[in-house]
Amino acid sequence: MRVMHVVVICTLLMMSAIEADCADVPRLALYRVELDSIPDLDDDRVGGREFVNFWLMLDLEYIMEHGTVVDMPIFTDDDIIEYVWDRQYIVVTEEAASRYPDFRDIPLESIPALMMVDGAPCYAVRLWNPWSSWGSFLPQLIQLDLDTIWEGRTYAVKQMLMLRRRGYPASEDPRPPDRRMDERVKAIMMDQGKLSYELNESAHTDH
Repeated sequence: MRVMHVVVICTLLMMSAIEADCADVPRLALYRVELDSIPDLDDDRVGGREFVNFWLMLDLEYIMEHGTVVDMPIFTDDDIIEYVWDRQYIVVTEEAASRYPDFRDIPLESIPALMMVDGAPCYAVRLWNPWSSWGSFLPQLIQLDLDTIWEGRTYAVKQMLMLRRRGYPASEDPRPPDRRMDERVKAIMMDQGKLSYELNESAHTDH
């Protein structure tokens, strides 16, 4: 699968937006990112501390400098059926859900990703393995399905993703700003009639 450097893809997307009057650029899109420099856990002589600290401190600036963006988004605003704002539940189409990695293919340290708005980076995300107990400064995206019990219940919506904000280091006080609540994302979903504040499960069970 082809990849491009973060800065390059952002430039290309924004250029195409100017030339095509934004017709071909997703208003909102999530892209997987591959990093070109990661500490090797096997070579770490201090019990994996460098490896763990790297993933703990991973941020947007490092991803922008050292990342390459996979050119096929996991989802775009066209794939979103409903965006439950307060809970950060994102209901997507079956096709988009199939592009999300199986949790068994997501390492415990996560997979980095970028949320883009109109072709420009909005905030960094980590695709999360629900079995992982690692901390993170970045929002964590997990996939909920019929087999997933979350907050004491099983959800009936198969194609649902959730952006969660937890796992921050205890030493971080106050906590960093909540990047998920970006007003640009909210405005796009509101304009497209996809924003809600309470999940409408019955409307999605046949999707």
